[in-house]
Amino acid sequence: DQVRIHTVEHVLAAATGLGIDNLAIDLDNNEPVEPPDGSALAFVEQLRGAGIVRQGTPKRTFVVRRPVTLREGDVELSAVPYDGFRLSFTIHYDNPVIGSQTASFDIDPDTFAREIAPARTFALLRDVQALQARGLIRGGTLENAVVVDEDRVLNSEPLRFPDEFVRHKILDLLGDLALLGRPIQGHVMSVRSGHDTN
Repeated sequence: DQVRIHTVEHVLAAATGLGIDNLAIDLDNNEPVEPPDGSALAFVEQLRGAGIVRQGTPKRTFVVRRPVTLREGDVELSAVPYDGFRLSFTIHYDNPVIGSQTASFDIDPDTFAREIAPARTFALLRDVQALQARGLIRGGTLENAVVVDEDRVLNSEPLRFPDEFVRHKILDLLGDLALLGRPIQGHVMSVRSGHDTN
């Protein structure tokens, strides 16, 4: 009925990362509530706390049968056959704190909960200031995002991983891929992608 839901990647990443493929989520707003720390860890804890039930029905898996690649400017997304589900990501930022980072993980519930879900949303201070000047992201704080200036992280909490930035991009990619509507068997590789290209 023309309803649009925004900013779903963290809750969908949590469900997908835990192997949940049948879930009803009721909202009273046009987006899920963002966890207070900007990661997917709170969603993981809530879903695990509620309990995950096997339903005895085979999963309908999307199997990558041949390599496919999308190139758009300096962004490249590829998917290749793989016996499992693996996500790899490379980021390049013109910022010495973030710089270039690459990470790759086989996604299963334990690995996701331990290695990906705690990675927080991040932003460059200059981007935050520009968005706030336009009246956007008014709820953004140092508690719900890692904010990076030209030479340091502004948050009092240190990074949770040395490569937390690329891990969060993997989290976002996983949530975006959940919109496919079924689990993936394959290896998805990204260089510099974002929500639109995902």
